[in-house]
Amino acid sequence: MIRRPAGHKPQHPTQRESMSLMAARRRGAGLARGCVEEGAAAVMLLLLTPALFGLAGLVLDGGRQLAARQQAVDLAEQAARAGADRLDTDATRSTGSTGYLDIASAQDAACRYVTLSDPQATCRATVTTTSEGQRVHVEVTASSATVLLGLVGVNRLHVHSIADATAVTGIRTVLGHG
Repeated sequence: MIRRPAGHKPQHPTQRESMSLMAARRRGAGLARGCVEEGAAAVMLLLLTPALFGLAGLVLDGGRQLAARQQAVDLAEQAARAGADRLDTDATRSTGSTGYLDIASAQDAACRYVTLSDPQATCRATVTTTSEGQRVHVEVTASSATVLLGLVGVNRLHVHSIADATAVTGIRTVLGHG
């Protein structure tokens, strides 16, 4: 039991003083246990920011890459069809067979379709003869700009797609008979 002098009135600290005393006690207790946590959130934020930007870049630019790849596939397929539509009518009439292509016109039509649809894309078209007829083979290379990956030096992502189309005339069944 603590003895106090007679007439001594205990002084109660104001609310502000009591809060600062409590904070000082907590700091003192934390220091005694070795639990200094001041600035830990800032350090964590500093360390996690590049990782979060990298993850966001992969998600955003990865989605754009998938969309560009699908667009390149569509472009190659449509270009191959455009090339396969270029029948050589003179050869068809003279031989009586169907499916002869005007090779130069087919290659030109395929690459013109690519150029009109996406001026930055490149095209390479070839025509080959198979047992099924003449086939137009189209290769398309395109690129898309990045959004967040440009911060780390990756400014463009490239896609490559290949498609084939065979020139046919008339009605064909599933079995290929006439």
